[in-house]
Amino acid sequence: MPDDILMENLYLKDEDDCLVRAAMLAFYKNPEKWVTGSYIKIGYFGGSDSDLQYQDEIHGPLIEQVDRTVDLVYTKYMKALVMYNGMQRVEQYMVHKDAFREILLNAIVHKDYSSCNPIQISVYEDKIYIWNDGEMPANLNSTEKLFEKHSSKPFNPKLAHVFFLSGMIEAWGRGFIKIKEACAQYDAPLPKYDINEEGIMVLCKACDRYMRILQRDAHPVQNVEDDVQDMSRMILDFCKTPKSAQEIVDEFGFSNRNYFRRHYLEEMLMTEKLKMTMPDKPSSKKQKYYS
Repeated sequence: MPDDILMENLYLKDEDDCLVRAAMLAFYKNPEKWVTGSYIKIGYFGGSDSDLQYQDEIHGPLIEQVDRTVDLVYTKYMKALVMYNGMQRVEQYMVHKDAFREILLNAIVHKDYSSCNPIQISVYEDKIYIWNDGEMPANLNSTEKLFEKHSSKPFNPKLAHVFFLSGMIEAWGRGFIKIKEACAQYDAPLPKYDINEEGIMVLCKACDRYMRILQRDAHPVQNVEDDVQDMSRMILDFCKTPKSAQEIVDEFGFSNRNYFRRHYLEEMLMTEKLKMTMPDKPSSKKQKYYS
């Protein structure tokens, strides 16, 4: 399809047959020529906010910046930790990729491009911040309200329309529902939104499973006995709220429930480190364990 017809079909021409700003931002190879700050900046920080260890910038058409940013963050900036589900190797990230992608798309369509500030992504060992100089509708000024059902009112409607037709975003305000669903897959906390006159800051904390593996890797075990004790501590931490045997098996990648029962559960029940929610029915299918 010729470019001029595509622009017309996307309603990216004004009454004088000139391209509107959204067309240039979405498709022009160098939108910064006309709009300063229309790029994404990524940095990895160490032990403090001043400890910037390395950084990158993503330039080009906004329609291409999304996938390039997600790919770079999940290959260079975000460390995938490894766990095993039986014999299967599983890579665990601190934040679900689908959640991060939706947050990034929201930042792009809600950003105030007259501010001349790039979207900024700050990655730490256990959290990520995504900031954009933008606005949300006045009635959506808190994390709680954002994750309730609401109408879709993007700050840049023409730009949002382009991303909608490309299949990258929803037109019904379902982006936050998708973030919530992705977080649920990791049993992770919802992102925290700080919305004020200085912009929109989103904080994504690492999920508990990632933090347990991170702590395990930070303190490598020296022998089999230490390995068992280390795993027992992680199980006790996981079972601060009651969990079924299958939930524990799935969380820590044991080969099956019999293995977990023989190597961990029986001793932990005997020493009363773990307790049953239904002690009078030890074989019940509804049995759960808590520390």
